[in-house]
Amino acid sequence: MKPGQIRIIAGKWKGSPIVFPAIEGLRPTPVRVRETLFNWLQSVVSGANCLDLFAGSGALSLEALSRGAGMATTIDQQKVLTRELVAIKARLNIENMQVICQDSQEWLQENSRQRKICYDIVFLDPPFSGGLLSTVCQRLENSGLLSENAYIYVEYAADDIISLPDTWQVLKEKQAGHVKYQLCMRG
Repeated sequence: MKPGQIRIIAGKWKGSPIVFPAIEGLRPTPVRVRETLFNWLQSVVSGANCLDLFAGSGALSLEALSRGAGMATTIDQQKVLTRELVAIKARLNIENMQVICQDSQEWLQENSRQRKICYDIVFLDPPFSGGLLSTVCQRLENSGLLSENAYIYVEYAADDIISLPDTWQVLKEKQAGHVKYQLCMRG
């Protein structure tokens, strides 16, 4: 695999490359972690509405769509990343993916309580250096954008201490090197 490139590991677009620019702090979720995550989600991903609040390379959203998710909304503030996601969307002829170039917290604030869509699966993999995860988790919980039993995937530096909303239950968790990841369920 070339630097700046990963592949979708299963589903409709299995083997399709995801190319991304070299941006400091961008760390696409590795194959082993994506395999574990989607094994955890295999019974709920089909038809799910997905939200990827810090999309980066788009690997998690694209993997979900490839495996039959109903739709995905991807948010990232880096124009170069969202342009690449739009190009991948066009290349793979993906109709059920919305790509938005905006700060995730601003997007949450603007869309809070609008209830246009309730998300069944949310991917939260913010930059490790920002200390955003606990704040974003609480804002997401308060937003009204989550379905009653939504699944929320969180990824963070293993030495970080995070605070999750009281309404979220950790179902599964693992560590890969310096990265800790959890699957939570709301309810």
